[in-house]
Amino acid sequence: MQLLWRTTLALLLVGLLMSPALAQQAPPKPPAAPAAPAPPAQAPALSVARDAVAASVKDREPQDTATVFAPTTNTVYYFTEVHGAQTPTTITHRWSYKDQVTAEVKLPVEGSPWRTWSSKAMLPEWTGTWKVEAVTEAGQVLASKTFTIQ
Repeated sequence: MQLLWRTTLALLLVGLLMSPALAQQAPPKPPAAPAAPAPPAQAPALSVARDAVAASVKDREPQDTATVFAPTTNTVYYFTEVHGAQTPTTITHRWSYKDQVTAEVKLPVEGSPWRTWSSKAMLPEWTGTWKVEAVTEAGQVLASKTFTIQ
């Protein structure tokens, strides 16, 4: 029986001696919060590498570019070369005469670089200053040109 008491006493002493060591240990750390997801990478913005107002477009290039056209000019073209499209999108060519929008032409942009153009039929009495803009779907003006019919 003495052996049983000695064993019990020995275990009790070992337990008491270990308690301060356990008490001094740092409390367990709570689990780390999950990391916030990384924001999506922003696609490069669209830009117009070059644009021109022209009397025609041939082989996907503007021909007879100018800033002044005769009133006998039947059609004027606005050419844009768009860069930065990672996925298909559209731009709009907005034609204005005397500060009034006369036409908006939506054009697909399927890659980068992408050349596209629109045209506007002109009447002889539409003399004066015109403006044409390349605009993104979000309404950002990428480029613009002014020209005169005189």
